[in-house]
Amino acid sequence: MAQSSKLVEEMVAQFLSRLSSKALMRFKCIRHCDGIICLSTFLCDDRDIALCNPSIKEFNHLPKSCIHLPPQDEDDYVHECNVGFGYDSKAKVYKVVRIVDFSSSHPPRVEVYTLGADCWRENKAFVLGTISSPRSLHMHFKGIYYWSGFSYITRELQYVLFAFDMSDELFYLIYPPEVAFGIYLNLAMWKESLLLITHREEAPKCFDLWLNEDSDFLKGSWTKYFTIKPIEAYIPLVFWKSNEILMVNVDRRIVSYNLDTQMLKCLPIHGAEDPLCIYAINYVNSIISVKRNNKLECVETYI
Repeated sequence: MAQSSKLVEEMVAQFLSRLSSKALMRFKCIRHCDGIICLSTFLCDDRDIALCNPSIKEFNHLPKSCIHLPPQDEDDYVHECNVGFGYDSKAKVYKVVRIVDFSSSHPPRVEVYTLGADCWRENKAFVLGTISSPRSLHMHFKGIYYWSGFSYITRELQYVLFAFDMSDELFYLIYPPEVAFGIYLNLAMWKESLLLITHREEAPKCFDLWLNEDSDFLKGSWTKYFTIKPIEAYIPLVFWKSNEILMVNVDRRIVSYNLDTQMLKCLPIHGAEDPLCIYAINYVNSIISVKRNNKLECVETYI
């Protein structure tokens, strides 16, 4: 596990070294699926997304966007890009999806990259809202990538989860439990189920665990499963054992909370100086290549 962690750090350093100072300031997040790491920034240019496989020490910047972006003027420019990465079990391929969000009246545009291809292709799926996705609310789970955001499908903006199905390449809206509005949310995977963790800002915190019991996870069928009693924890990270979740405590140390014993255990893990920049993933080794090798016809599309 320590060797994998070191290799991931090396890949991240390699990605950052190739970015401009402007891009470095906007470095966004890390995504993971089956041993492949996807790195991205907020930018929408030809150097803003990379795939790497630490197990076989492969690294690859993705090709230039197929969407011809407008110039950054006062009326119309790209606000930001949101990226998802996951596995299409029907086609048996890995895909990256990028949503280009404009600050003007233009609707978001979507493009999809298939691992091994040499270009992006635009997708005409509608994004009925604005993705505003903090680190805690984006993840891939069973062929679906999730972000948080606000939907304008009705006259009033509604807080929702956006779900992109990697197989049919369509967006779906999932509504969180009503009690979740106005409090902090985290998504997690737990025992092959999608889990929503809710908590308020004040400390010590109570954390409510909500299970999505729908078979395809695309409906807001949330049931409160468990409540973590008030503890001196700050941010939930990831379940690393069947009954234990990694968290950052108020002292900015990594701790593990056991659901059975309801006890916190401090772990000898350093680097949580800024809890808002901490990522935790259950990494697995992979021999899948992230290199481009299929020559497909690339077509730029214009706004």
